[in-house]
Amino acid sequence: MESRMHQAAEERNETEAPSEGNSGLDMIDHPPHYTATLVEPINVIEAWHLSFHLGNCVKYIARCDLKGKPIEDLEKARWYLDREIAKRKGQLDQLT
Repeated sequence: MESRMHQAAEERNETEAPSEGNSGLDMIDHPPHYTATLVEPINVIEAWHLSFHLGNCVKYIARCDLKGKPIEDLEKARWYLDREIAKRKGQLDQLT
């Protein structure tokens, strides 16, 4: 069964069929920067029932060395972690 994201991308004609210049990589459901490890981040996020903020932390940490901008990905993970902490302290509305 296709994911909703993949189905929506097909409806917008954003996926590419394998061709001579296209390796057939699935950039919607299984992009290489998430499948380079034994476990895809989405599987961890769902299995652990992580919140949006914590799920994004896992995602950015898992891929930080795979997309060419490790510091940027780690800073994004920290940004989401700071928001989760503020939310749990009841201070989310104080963030800008």
